[in-house]
Amino acid sequence: MTAADQSARDQAIDPTRSFCISAPAGSGKTELLTQRLLALLARVQRPEQVLAITFTRKAASEMAQRVLEKLEQARIEAPVTAPHERVTRQLAQALLTHAADLGWRLDEKSLNLRTIDSFCHELTRQMPILSGIGGAAEPVDDAQPLYEEAVRSFLLQAGNGPIGEGIGRLLLQFDNRWSKVSDLLVALLQRRGDWGSVVGQHHEPSAAEFAIRRTLQEITSQHLVGIAESLGSQLGLLEQLVSNARENLDKPAVNLVPAESNLADWRELACTLLTKENEWRKPGGVNKNLGFPAGSELKAQFVSMLEPLSCDESLRDALVETLFIPSHKPGDAAWDLVVLISSLLPALQAHLLVVFQESGVVDHTHITLAALQALGPDDQPTRLAERLDYQIEHSLVVVLHDTSGSPAML
Repeated sequence: MTAADQSARDQAIDPTRSFCISAPAGSGKTELLTQRLLALLARVQRPEQVLAITFTRKAASEMAQRVLEKLEQARIEAPVTAPHERVTRQLAQALLTHAADLGWRLDEKSLNLRTIDSFCHELTRQMPILSGIGGAAEPVDDAQPLYEEAVRSFLLQAGNGPIGEGIGRLLLQFDNRWSKVSDLLVALLQRRGDWGSVVGQHHEPSAAEFAIRRTLQEITSQHLVGIAESLGSQLGLLEQLVSNARENLDKPAVNLVPAESNLADWRELACTLLTKENEWRKPGGVNKNLGFPAGSELKAQFVSMLEPLSCDESLRDALVETLFIPSHKPGDAAWDLVVLISSLLPALQAHLLVVFQESGVVDHTHITLAALQALGPDDQPTRLAERLDYQIEHSLVVVLHDTSGSPAML
């Protein structure tokens, strides 16, 4: 954001509308967030009706101090000069008047600035049974030892019952290298937030497989849409050229409509554009083995398209990823491994819950999943979700990174 987008800045303060702000470091995002927070507080009956969520306690404290600082500067009428400072001053003065009319005491405790972890923990405390938390378990920042203990106890089941047989098959996939399997399972527990709500704690393996299949279909389609957007107007000509080349090899044409059902065709495109080492194919590698006869117009057209594409490394990475997406068909080694692991995840998660209960602590992911369970799905909200809907008028989420990639508070 720059001075040239003042109109967008003005709109972002409008408390009647929702916005997503994305901008690089030093562009004034924090000031804009402060302005919006002041504007929202001036519209509610109680300050806790405005919820601002950050990722760290430090960020929450800094934002609270910033808001209180602006209010104090407005109270003592400290001089301001810059246009954006005058906007902030007007919003702060309006909030001071509003707070005085309603008898508020504005301090850091009255502002509803929370971390995502503390907010989720509060939700689980309000509904301990429904959330699955039960007793007063406290989260820990470093849960690695808990994951490792859960994996050790889980792998000891190898050979005993259906779960043990599944563990045995998983070990065979990795040539009985227990350390390799252990590292994989620990990594999966670390990323439990990605699959915990899908697999659940008590799903039958078939239900877990269905959920993962559906998720994979959605992810694959989204991935292919991204590649199609990167190729833009070149996609149609590429489809024609690759199809003509395959015709020379007596193979069917490709359909590059970005849908999961066409994954095999997108893989053919990737294999034509890339080498076996997953690097961009050089003009010399475009030959009759790919369906491009030497000296043909077909080869010349393809090479002329290939050269500018080879400057886009992000596109190359996306094409490479296409080659490794599991094809959910029986007999496909990658998919069979996904199905096997998915059938074991509920039992693995159960072992982690036992470790949590025995140690009296949990990880932050467990708190988050429990909070989601306490709120319920969108179409069947719990009473807690309905109560929060009445209590919270506005919410802000402070993101973790700038678009530049460096850490930031806004």
